[in-house]
Amino acid sequence: MVQKPTYDAAALTREITTALDTHKAALLAQLKTQLAACPAAAANWADATPETTTVTLHPTQGWSKCVYVVQHGDHELILSVFSPHGIDSERASFTDQKKLQDHYRANGLPVPQQYGGPFTVCGMKYPCLLNAFCHGYQLGPQHPITAAAAESLGHCVARSHKLAAGFHPHDARHDWKMHSLPHGFVHGDINFRNVILDPTTDGVVGILDFERVRYRPFADDLADRLRQFIRVTVTDGRFSLCMLPEAADFMRSYEAIRPLQPKEWKALETRVLMHAERKCTEPDWDMLQDDHPGSAIRPESLTETQRRQLHEAAGSAVHTFFAAYQPRGNFQQRTQPAHSEAAYMA
Repeated sequence: MVQKPTYDAAALTREITTALDTHKAALLAQLKTQLAACPAAAANWADATPETTTVTLHPTQGWSKCVYVVQHGDHELILSVFSPHGIDSERASFTDQKKLQDHYRANGLPVPQQYGGPFTVCGMKYPCLLNAFCHGYQLGPQHPITAAAAESLGHCVARSHKLAAGFHPHDARHDWKMHSLPHGFVHGDINFRNVILDPTTDGVVGILDFERVRYRPFADDLADRLRQFIRVTVTDGRFSLCMLPEAADFMRSYEAIRPLQPKEWKALETRVLMHAERKCTEPDWDMLQDDHPGSAIRPESLTETQRRQLHEAAGSAVHTFFAAYQPRGNFQQRTQPAHSEAAYMA
């Protein structure tokens, strides 16, 4: 479970925003230094001045960093300023993040170019990264997942897993014992919030946020991706769970590139069931805002009867979804949402 930051995120955002605005000239000088290794990008910013440059807080913010759009004329960049929570010991090193980005880009996965390495500006102690701006839209309340988007997402996740084979960054943490499931060095967080989609085709045109890159079994990573397709509501004291039909499109696209082994299917269903139960009782940072049932229900408040009801509802939804597959893992047809309810005394 992802824990909420313990610091005052709003106050930190105000501090960083004020510093960037106050020291825009210093920021701009640093950005030009970062762009120097890319002549085409550097040329677009050669005549930029503090007066012609704007720095705007991006509407989509993560809890690990503050994200800004830096604009000069028609040219835009993404500036990420990492908070203390975003550079803790659980995060991958900037070196490993950059290596996987470059590996993906070299093999055709859509990843915005990063300019240079980490740097600091305006006397702040927080590290920054500079990336190319990726045009498109992000999934959210105003842009729900579509079949085309799910297929493109499944394609990208499968490609990323295939590219993980034999890829070993020299300083990546690999200090836990791998079991028999196929595994590799993965992005670890290709969720709805971390991809940019083309507004015309709904295809993925940008994979963002590499802070959670790590070694991991592919079935575990895939289960985290499927959790995004689980929807939970509470109406009149009853839990209602369903798997969105687009989950079928996602899995069909994934398996067209990387078919799962039988032991991976077993592990995948077990892990998705676990996620389904947790969606009802834990705050979920990967959930789209309009899917949250209100306030999370504290697990310790559930009685044994309520736990049993919740388990049955989650199990029914997940098992119905996986039962729609043929033995090789392909959907016979696009399914309706696997749906189940359980009574819960709110």
